[in-house]
Amino acid sequence: MNSNDVKTLISESENSHVEFKSEAVSNEGLAIVMIAFLNGQGGIILLGVEDDGTITGIDGSLDKKMNAINQIAQNSVKPAIIPVLDNFIIDNKPIISIKIEKGIQKPYYLIKNEKTLFYIRVGTTCRLASPEQIAILYANHPFVHYDVSPIPTLPLNYLDERRIRHYFIDIKKQTEKYYKDKHNTLCLNTRLAIKLTDSLVATLAGGLLFGRDPSQFIPSAGIRCAVFEGENKDYLVLDKKFINAPILPYEHNGIIIEDGMIEQAIQFVENNTRKRSIMQGIKRIDQSEYPMETLREVITNALIHRDYSLYGGQIQLLIFSDRLEMRSPGKLPNTLTIDMIKEGASYTRNPVLMKFAENYGYVEHLGMGIPEKIIKPILKLGYPEPEFIDNGYEFIVILRKTL
Repeated sequence: MNSNDVKTLISESENSHVEFKSEAVSNEGLAIVMIAFLNGQGGIILLGVEDDGTITGIDGSLDKKMNAINQIAQNSVKPAIIPVLDNFIIDNKPIISIKIEKGIQKPYYLIKNEKTLFYIRVGTTCRLASPEQIAILYANHPFVHYDVSPIPTLPLNYLDERRIRHYFIDIKKQTEKYYKDKHNTLCLNTRLAIKLTDSLVATLAGGLLFGRDPSQFIPSAGIRCAVFEGENKDYLVLDKKFINAPILPYEHNGIIIEDGMIEQAIQFVENNTRKRSIMQGIKRIDQSEYPMETLREVITNALIHRDYSLYGGQIQLLIFSDRLEMRSPGKLPNTLTIDMIKEGASYTRNPVLMKFAENYGYVEHLGMGIPEKIIKPILKLGYPEPEFIDNGYEFIVILRKTL
């Protein structure tokens, strides 16, 4: 950009990508404009130009002023940035241009009086973002995992306190006093919650893991289960259920008091499949049609790895006369292929959900669940090898049995 380009910008007045600021602008005022541009498509701030386009210039050392601007970008803007600075002489007066590229670590924010403030650009003004707009910033950020996106309508205190307490005290071994004193901090640090302006709301992970009624706030939550009399959906529906519960159970003294979504889904399969009788020595032993460890792994994988950014549909658990299907919205992430996951390769789409699943013992050997807990147990029963299908919008696991 040269002097003629700057003159053109000034002549065209402020717009959604250009902001004029007097040299007297406060540090906070300058940081707010930077943040709004970062959360949008980027922009240019011309320092030393009044709102009406009058060029008043900058007094004193340009180097000191540019150093001060860099300090604002480093200390006031979160995450910190490095702006592109330049200076020009326009109408015999020095001005500074501050070029802000579109942010790659959205959302950007300012901390003031212990409040987290997010700003966006609307026309020629910088405005505080609403909770819904903040959620969109998180969701659209390619480097932020979707399970840490905020759910603006779900306050932290609406999560199941019993389950959260069990996790931190019984599993993470925090003391009762520490838990009570640091409850909010613990939830923030484990990404169960996030601070929007001056309130704490649950993240997607928090709502799924501990929400009392997850689907009320997260349309993609839950498992739709159905049992069909024959081999396709044209046959009579024998049973159906929508499982809408926290993923994790509520335990007390090592005993499950309330099942989570995983246990409820396993129970649905157990209730709607036959037992197989096998002989062990002189004893006849009843076994489930589908191995428990396999069901647990298939259901857990669907809940932990599904693409929750795809609204309009839940996970489906379908039982037919000859097979069981688990259908999870979303394709395999990144460069994973069916052959790779069968060999144990893995990728964590939702790392917070994965971490909690590990802490609760649902995930033991990262990446080896499919070969060790799905394929091997099924083959051991003499069933056909499980099928894994990625059709571009659903990941499907099919467990066929011998009739």
